[in-house]
Amino acid sequence: MRQPRTGEKKELNKLARLNTLAKQNVSNGGSRTELEDGIAMSEFTYQYDIFLSYASEDRERIRLLVERLMAKRWTVWWDQRIPTGREYDEFIEEQLDTSRSVVVVWSSISVTKRWVKTEAGEGLSRKVLFPVMIDQVKIPLEFRRVQAANLTQWQGNEHDEAWEKLIHDLTTLLGEPATKASFNKKNIREAKPRSSKEGGRDTPQQGGKKIPAKSREVVVPSFHENAWTHPIPNGMVLIPTGPFLYGDEKREVTIDHDYYMDVYPVTNGAYREFLEAGGYDNQTYWSQEGWQWQTSETITQPTFWDNKQFNGPDQPVVGVSYYEAEAYATWAGKRLPTEQEWEKAARGTDGREYPWGEEFDADRCANSVKGERKQPTPVGTFPEEASPFGCQDMAGNVVEWCASWFNEKKEGRVLRGGAWFLVNPEDFRCAVRDYYDPRDRDGLIGFRCAQDAP
Repeated sequence: MRQPRTGEKKELNKLARLNTLAKQNVSNGGSRTELEDGIAMSEFTYQYDIFLSYASEDRERIRLLVERLMAKRWTVWWDQRIPTGREYDEFIEEQLDTSRSVVVVWSSISVTKRWVKTEAGEGLSRKVLFPVMIDQVKIPLEFRRVQAANLTQWQGNEHDEAWEKLIHDLTTLLGEPATKASFNKKNIREAKPRSSKEGGRDTPQQGGKKIPAKSREVVVPSFHENAWTHPIPNGMVLIPTGPFLYGDEKREVTIDHDYYMDVYPVTNGAYREFLEAGGYDNQTYWSQEGWQWQTSETITQPTFWDNKQFNGPDQPVVGVSYYEAEAYATWAGKRLPTEQEWEKAARGTDGREYPWGEEFDADRCANSVKGERKQPTPVGTFPEEASPFGCQDMAGNVVEWCASWFNEKKEGRVLRGGAWFLVNPEDFRCAVRDYYDPRDRDGLIGFRCAQDAP
């Protein structure tokens, strides 16, 4: 009997895998319409919406792309680690076969990789190839007939023309996600506010003791079917509900809601609008404790409002108490983020040490490590330090007020993020916490806002 040739053997192996998957689908309650000679001809349950083909050297560069695709509720296979005992080509073929589409990322490195071309070829043959270009490169000839989304300048902007076209094309093919995660529900105990004490301090200083975040088991997920039909507010990014690795322990916790987060800390220019709108004269925007503090201390503007070191229009506003930050957020129709919301926005879902990765880099953030920066920098000065969700200035520039109490004793409100005055790389990690009394008004402290998504 003639033995199958290499190409035939590959096809038979592929069909055998599809047959096995079809059987598994039936056993799990799925339907099957046709089976001929042991070969599955019917539909089967795909494991992934998107197979991401890329060069391993580009892994850190494409994290934002992966996060944004996953934020659309699509399942993405992009982990190139192969299980022990599995052959590379067989395992990759299996992931390709069980993915509904192939997104290939063309870079100066990937265009030279044989495996990337092979994977892209599979997508092309199935008419489910979606090319993305992150470097200005000459795409291999056989793939040039498929228009690539030019994301060479993309930094996470949801309204970028090329990004919108890519999402539109993927949605046309994929529609609803292939799978939806299921979760177990537990309760969250929220800390309640306390009454403020009189006093406070108005001088720039470093403040409370740095303590690594202690994660709690919080798993309260929900799925908002219509969360993606609403436009994202200007200057904010969407952080989807779901698990992430939290604290120094990197324990998986889940935030149970979609929310928006400001891309940048609130600037002096934005805060001026609050001042000019009479924000300090309107009790509507203030908590009871905040209003009592503000009126008793005759507070009419941030501490360093007239200091040229701190009052540039694009610099983050500093010298504001927790109460002032809270009042601004209320006036703006937003709120202050909890510390878990802040940390997820800063580090993404993978537990990275810094917004950009695992290693500290003094050139990626406003800091005094090299003794070069004596003040906060204009927001957005370091776009390369953006978090996986696209938030900037989250490691350096200013530490930021969060809505959470620091501990059960309510010794102060949480502060997150490094600051321009700090020199220890440890202080810039996503998991590090600080706290101040809510009346404190420090030259290191600013804030950004969050907002609940529909």
